[in-house]
Amino acid sequence: MTDLTKGGELKALFVFALPIFLGNLFEQLYNITDTVIVGNLLGAEALAAVGSSTQILALTISVSTGMSIGASVIISQLYGAKRNQNMKEVVDTNIIFISLFSFFLMVLGLLYSPVLLEHLNVPASLLSDADAYLQTILLDVIFIKFFTYGVVGAALATVLAQVFSFIVCLRYMYRYYPKLAPNLLHLKWKVSVLKTSLAIGLPAMLQQIFISLGFLVIQFLVNGFGANAIAAYTAASKVDAFAEMPAINLGQALMNFTAQNKGAGEQKRIAKGGRSALIITLGISIAISGLIYSFAPHFIAIFNRQKAIVQIGEGYLRIVSIFYFVFGAMQVLNGLLLGYGKSLLPLIASVTTFCLLQVPLAVCLSHTKLGFNGIWLAAPFGWFAGFLMRLIYFTNISKHIERKE
Repeated sequence: MTDLTKGGELKALFVFALPIFLGNLFEQLYNITDTVIVGNLLGAEALAAVGSSTQILALTISVSTGMSIGASVIISQLYGAKRNQNMKEVVDTNIIFISLFSFFLMVLGLLYSPVLLEHLNVPASLLSDADAYLQTILLDVIFIKFFTYGVVGAALATVLAQVFSFIVCLRYMYRYYPKLAPNLLHLKWKVSVLKTSLAIGLPAMLQQIFISLGFLVIQFLVNGFGANAIAAYTAASKVDAFAEMPAINLGQALMNFTAQNKGAGEQKRIAKGGRSALIITLGISIAISGLIYSFAPHFIAIFNRQKAIVQIGEGYLRIVSIFYFVFGAMQVLNGLLLGYGKSLLPLIASVTTFCLLQVPLAVCLSHTKLGFNGIWLAAPFGWFAGFLMRLIYFTNISKHIERKE
């Protein structure tokens, strides 16, 4: 495990963030390739069908995402405090909890996915493919083109890729971190560890769930504009996720950096690391904004070349890309707060700014002359509000820490 309590702050953040970035880069490249293959081999309606089910999948994944954040913070704090013997308990307990909860969600998904899709206002022509993708979720080409499995092939390829990824990660842990690696046949559940994990992980989990629920509303609004809008939103959101990835990864690196240094009592080092992360994030975000804004139609055309889809997707990217620097600054503050173990405020900020500001604003603007462009325009308002809330809270925390010192 990388020791983030020593050496230059900028170097420590970069060294820790790089593997996270590369891992997420390959994941995003797979997701994009998956969507590109569906859009080009099966057409716009298949692309729309896959896109219309994406937010339901994101909702189910939010549970494990939230708990993994809680586990990461606790493990980092234990590592910073040199309590290595307790780290494996955190790994084992979280694997058991996430596995049980995921099985419960799987059963719900198998039973109710058609009902969920109908309530999401998915066009009738897309329902069958969208449900098939939910039920089964360079393998895409084999399943789609050679086995002619269609959208089901994309889902099957995704499942197999995730299983392979899990096996590779497990082997890596056994080889390089044997003391942390779980013995899947002898996992040990510890209630006290689960309580501690939930104390941090539950707010993070709820944050992810509320965001996913908000995106379900956004998806509902987009679905109302038809298959072309859904396909364009699917393509543009993939590019958008790729563009936001560096800021999110740096926020994750800063979270672990902050947690380790908090455990080691290095408050001044946390402040220096935060400043370094902010400078890097703003620089990268501005560069990505220029790239996405300039080549927006070309990025959308990678997924599908239909003129209507390209125009809608171009509008999405050009609206949101201007404000990536705000999103980046928000992720830096998020990383600092989570690293300190203050996971409740990001939850409150997310619910307030996304669910109570961005989503209602998207609903209102989508019913004006702006149409679907109103949905895209609501996102930057949410980012600005989220940044301000986190900034105010972090400033108060910093003053409290300074008084204690």
